[in-house]
Parts: sequence; C-alpha cells; structure tokens
Amino acid sequence: MTKASKASLLTILRAAVTLLGIALLFLVLVDVVLILVFMVAGDGAVNAYLEWKNFPLDALMLHTTGFAVMLRDQPLDTVRTPMLLYSLGMETGYTLIRLVALFYIRRILDDSVRQGPFIMKNVNRIRIMGTVIGLAPQALNVLAWQAGGVFAPHVAPGKGEAFAFFWFDTNALFLGVILWVLAEAFRQGVRIREDQDLTI
Repeated sequence: MTKASKASLLTILRAAVTLLGIALLFLVLVDVVLILVFMVAGDGAVNAYLEWKNFPLDALMLHTTGFAVMLRDQPLDTVRTPMLLYSLGMETGYTLIRLVALFYIRRILDDSVRQGPFIMKNVNRIRIMGTVIGLAPQALNVLAWQAGGVFAPHVAPGKGEAFAFFWFDTNALFLGVILWVLAEAFRQGVRIREDQDLTI
C-alpha cells in the first residue's frame, strides 16, 4: 500500500468517526425527546405503549442499571418521572464516555495522517481511552446504585417493590484492559521507530 493510499484510508476513517459521533448525538437527542414525551404523557399513553410492547400490566417490572421496580395495580404516576430522569442521567453518562472515545480516536487518526501511528501522543491517548472505558462505567454504576437507593423507598409505597443493586461492568473493564495492551504494543512500535531513526 502506497503512502497516498494510506493517507486516503485514514481520511476515510476520520470521516467515518465524525459521522459516527454525529449519529450518536442524534440518537441521544431522539432518546431525550422520547423520555420528555413520556414524562408529560398520561397513564393512558404509557399503558398503550406497554400493551403494544406486550408488557404485563398487572405486574410490571422496570429494570435498569442499579435500580429495579416491581409494580402492581399500575401506579405509573409514582414512578414515571423518577425512572425517566434516572434513564436520562444514565444515557447522558454513557454518551459522554462514547464521545470521549470518539474524540481520542479522531485525534489518533489525525496524527497518524501527519506523523504516522507510532508516536507517544497516540500511546497516551490509547491509555486514556482504556482508563475511561474501563473505569468510568464502574463509577457511573456506583452513582446509579446510590440513586436507586434514594428512589427505591419512595416508589409505589404499598403497591410494589423496589430495590437498588450494584452491577460491575466486566465487559467495559475487559475492553479497557485490551486498550492498555494495545497501548503497550504502540509503545513498542514507537521504540522500534526511534531505533530505526537512530541507525539511519
């Protein structure tokens, strides 16, 4: 592959990452709009949606990271706003993590076009990505667990059950470890490149 074709491929990848970021923001915007609609919708609209999704209305189970509610007698008015606000907060947190990753991927591609991939800046960026992707979801889950503990005692008293729990995101941690290993591979590439430059 020639130098020009490599540059063209990296340019295409940069454009793809940019489009992915725009698509991500658009999907989050749609999700926020839907959450706001359900916050102001009446129980009739919510019930219609649940029936369309084939959820049992006599014992509805709402489950998300760190928080779960079992509802009886459809006391939706007592849980709709806190659950949707909770979902909005979690969606915002995970979106920020994804945007950080996309930002550093774009920076890596930019410098790869100008200087090549094996530079210490890219090594540090991959390490930052690994740390954020591996640990930030765990911190977010701790916040979700604490938020669930605050919501749970106030949800549908006498008409349902609610509890908070902690969920450890092993997939995110595994991906973070992989990125740290990749950063080490890039660091070795930087060292080999520096040795080659010294021998010329």
